[in-house]
Order: sequence, then C-alpha cells, then structure tokens
Amino acid sequence: MNDSVAITVRGISKKYKLYRSQGEMLKDWMFFYKLQFWKDKHEFPIKNALDDINLTINKGDRVGLIGRNGAGKTTLLKIISGMIKADDGKVMLNGRVQSLMRTGGGFHPDLTGADNVKNSLLYNGLRGEALKEAYEDVLDFAELGDYIHQPVQNYSLGMATRLGFAVATAITPDILIIDEVLGAGDSYFATKSVERMKKLTGSGCTLLLVSHSRGQIMEFCDKAVWLDNGKVKKVGDVDEVTAAYDRDLVREESVSARAEVNETESKDTYIDPPEFMKKQSYQEKISNFVKEQFGASQNDANILKGIDCYGPDGNSNQLSTGDSCRLDIHFDTDLLKDQIDQNIACDVLFFDEGADLVASSSCNSLSDENLSTGKVSVDLSPCALGYRLYFLVIVLRTDNVSIDILTNFVIRITDTNDSDPPLLHCPAFWFFNNCEDASEGRISGIQ
Repeated sequence: MNDSVAITVRGISKKYKLYRSQGEMLKDWMFFYKLQFWKDKHEFPIKNALDDINLTINKGDRVGLIGRNGAGKTTLLKIISGMIKADDGKVMLNGRVQSLMRTGGGFHPDLTGADNVKNSLLYNGLRGEALKEAYEDVLDFAELGDYIHQPVQNYSLGMATRLGFAVATAITPDILIIDEVLGAGDSYFATKSVERMKKLTGSGCTLLLVSHSRGQIMEFCDKAVWLDNGKVKKVGDVDEVTAAYDRDLVREESVSARAEVNETESKDTYIDPPEFMKKQSYQEKISNFVKEQFGASQNDANILKGIDCYGPDGNSNQLSTGDSCRLDIHFDTDLLKDQIDQNIACDVLFFDEGADLVASSSCNSLSDENLSTGKVSVDLSPCALGYRLYFLVIVLRTDNVSIDILTNFVIRITDTNDSDPPLLHCPAFWFFNNCEDASEGRISGIQ
C-alpha cells in the first residue's frame, strides 16, 4: 500500500435481507424456516446496500460522503471502521482509526461516564500524563459536571452526544470517521464541535464525514463521494460533486412535486418546508439575521396573511430559472391601520439551504392602492435565482422597526438546462407594483 494513501477500498459489496418484522428476522437467524423442510423454501427480498465500491483516499484528504437516505453511506463507514464485514472485497487502512458512528457508541451503559472515558482512552493507547491530559480535556469539553459520575444509561441524548464527540476527538487519529453526529445537540455545543473539528482537521488527519448538512460538507471537506443506491456515482472536488448532487436532487423533487400536484389537483400556492428548513439551527440563524436587520416583530400582530406565487402557467409554486414570476403578498388592512400611521415598507428576503441571505427586495413606501386592497406584488422578470429551494421571509416595517414577520414559505426553482448552467443568470429587475420607489434587487452572496 502506498504510504501516501490512507484508505483503499476495493470491490466492496454488502447485501441485506429485508425482513417485515423483528420476529421474522429472529426466526431466520435461528434457522427456523430451514427446519420446516416440508414447506417451500422461504425467500426474503435482498437489498444491495453496497455494490462493487472502489475508492482511494489519500492521507490528509477530507472527504464528505453525500447521498440520499439508504444510499449506503453509513454501511460503507461501518465496513471501513471494522464494525461490520463486507460480503465481498477488502479495505486497507494506513494509520490509526477513530470513529464516531452514533451517539454514545462503544460506551457501556452500566459504567459511569468517567469510567467509559478512561476505558476509551486506554483502548486508544494513552498512558500516563497523556491519559490524564486527554481525560481532563474530555471532561472540560463535555461539561457534564457531576453527571460524569453517573451511569451512561441515565444520560439524556444530548449528554451522551457531548461525551461521545468529546472522546472521539480527544486524540488526533490518523483517520477520523464521523457519521451524522457533528453539530448534534444545542447551538452552543454545535459551535464548540465546529471549532474542535477545525482544530482537528488542521492537524492533517484524514477525515471521512457523513452529514446531511451541505454547509458542514463544504466547510470541512475538500473532496466528496456521491453514493446512489449502493454505487459510487461521482467522486471529485467537493464543489463539483455537491453541485451535481444538488441538481439531481432538485430535478427529482420537481418531478415528484409535479406528479403530486397533477394527482391531487392541489391549489396550494406554497410548498411545505423540507425537514432541514424546519430544524432549530436553521430557523435560529434566519431569526437572528432578521432581528439584527429589522428588530423583533410584534408576535401577536398577525397583519401579514400569506403569499401567492404565480409563474408562467398563471398559478404555480414551481418556477424555472429565467421564467417570469410574480409574488402577491397579502395583509390585513384594518390591523395595519390600527398598528401604525407612518410610511410602511415591505421586504422580501430569500435564504438558501444554508440559511444565508442570497437575494432581497424592498419597497420603501406602500401606496394608497396597496393599503386599500391589502396586497402588494413583487415581479421577478426574469427570475434570476439559481435552481434549488429558497426559504422566504416577509417583513412589514416602518423605518427600521418591524411590525410583522411572516416565514415558512418556500419556492422551488428548477433547472431547465441539461448542461451545467451558472448558479446565477443576469441580475433581476425587481419592483413592487403600485409603489413609487421601484428598486433594483441585485442577486449576490452565492459563490
């Protein structure tokens, strides 16, 4: 094995039987069905979790594994880390491996947190002063206080997460494997985890990371492997691979959404936010930005009522890059007049999947017609946003004080070009109908 290579994967395959229940699985393991020789042979469906995987990861590479649920990411990490065996193929490792595959993995539930920490560090070869320093580092990072002397089985999920991550990153391994635990827990612990990861990856260790957070993959990895249905679909630079994965994901979501609309003939004009947009960390990042820019809103105002999105077909929550688009924002005129007697402004903010602001437009003064009809419109002609999902926030304000804030609206922009189109086309000219101050909203912030 070349000294510059950290991980070599050759011809790895793994199959699983698909059981309908735990009882069915137990009977198969105990050869119950084979004992019933008078019956027909009991066959179970087979899932190819991994199919002839070949990878070479060099020392110091920081590789992110991406793909949909069930693509085989965790199975591959478990085989590389030695937790399970492959049906075919082999894995060659060059260096000491440290893996964090699940919360509290490897801890004995009956032992205290402190005992589990010591055992883990001893298992990794630490002795003497090195063991003492690492032990103190874990306790300091996990911040469990007196709970460190309680059995792990009494820990909450957050406490077990803190301790597991602290132990896995207490030493500097040659190869670090992490599966969907980076950033778990509250925002305070997530921030600490990120800083610890930066220090660890800066030491030169090889990183293999699975995360559904595109931001984490982009931040910590320089290369990416895209797994799809147990096969390697693309390997390369992290920007290139994640962009290809995003395009494929949006195309599939668009086809699925269109089929759902055609089947149900739904007239809904907005898309329910996907799960990652509902996460507390995502919402908090947007909330903090809005509060910093506009101040806190009156939570009981309820002036903003909703938004309708109109594409070329006249009524659509799906748009294509370059299409004409109109957003109609509705508000309660009576409540608005009761709340304020000044110039009223309206802002529309577009956030991407990383909760970063990528576009915005504002009207500095609503007209009398807006106030009488309870509607203000935004025209995107053409829509110059790149293909993906965007989270919308609408802010109604006077001067720099927000009156009401409306969230949880998503617009899906689809890709209409089979080649690699740029993320952004020409800047869009956005304006609010019936407003005196039409403003040019230029797109920025996507690299």
